[in-house]
Amino acid sequence: MSTTYDITIDQGATYNLGVSLNENGSPMSLTGSSVLAQIRKDSGTALLASFTTATSGTTAGVVSLTLADSVTKNLSPGIFHYDVLLTKSGGTKIRILEGKVTVTPAISVS
Repeated sequence: MSTTYDITIDQGATYNLGVSLNENGSPMSLTGSSVLAQIRKDSGTALLASFTTATSGTTAGVVSLTLADSVTKNLSPGIFHYDVLLTKSGGTKIRILEGKVTVTPAISVS
């Protein structure tokens, strides 16, 4: 079962989130794993944005999610949904995180 964590993204600003994953009380091995994280209005609707994802070391158990300012400036203010899907090296898929995304409007956008 995934963890629910709501996030706030400032329109036009870079967004970063680090997620530490544990398995049986130790950092999860991410060797050979991949991560997919997306934002949509609701399940089954058009893709609004995909996070750039990375893992910090194979045994550190840390997943990083990033949205560049060039991506967030194109998000409309409002409430959306996201989730993070981890595919382990053996093919097992685990939804590790999900929640609401609140995009706050920008006044200054470059």
